[in-house]
Amino acid sequence: MATVHARSRKCFLCGKETLFREVGKVEESGARDLDTRPAGEFRETMPLWIQKCPECGYVAARIDDAAQIGKEFLSSERFVSCDGIAFTSELARSFYRLYLIKLEGGDVKNAFWSVLEAAWASDDDGNADAADACRKAALEQLDLLIGQNAEDENLRVLKLDVLRRCGMFDEVGAFYKTLNLTDPVLKRIASFEVIQADAKNAKRRTLDDLKTTPRTR
Repeated sequence: MATVHARSRKCFLCGKETLFREVGKVEESGARDLDTRPAGEFRETMPLWIQKCPECGYVAARIDDAAQIGKEFLSSERFVSCDGIAFTSELARSFYRLYLIKLEGGDVKNAFWSVLEAAWASDDDGNADAADACRKAALEQLDLLIGQNAEDENLRVLKLDVLRRCGMFDEVGAFYKTLNLTDPVLKRIASFEVIQADAKNAKRRTLDDLKTTPRTR
């Protein structure tokens, strides 16, 4: 069972002190999604992965984390409008704004994960258009990460899932042909992604799904 505790934190940008619920210990159970999203109780703690200052609107994993932007960025058109994406989930909107903060600060890795988390929150909310927009933004950061981590096969296989989940099925096959994977598990996942893309399947898939799919590639 996940343990949750209350902790008061002071906003790094405006100094407002707020009481937040935070995750302590949590045991992960079940198979992760192919884009690494956790299952079980860990998945359910997602609303506690991010904090928002009620005074100035700053968002961060922990609100007292050092800001990579100035306070004026919080009133910028891009931050306020979330690039015009019609979010219907406040959680997804918060993760997207965290992405914008990380992007502004040049933090490619955390920009990628934040906007992917915005996609996950949009999935839960049933907002396919917002989820697609977030995954397409995630792809831009993922390409940068791949360029910075030439030997990381996990990132390349992750790209296959992000492409497939936003319906870019032809791109899945094209990117797959560029891969030269050495890890047998990643090879199996990549092959599975292509099979799903060939079937025009953009639905969530987990590691458990690999067990019931023939090795046809």
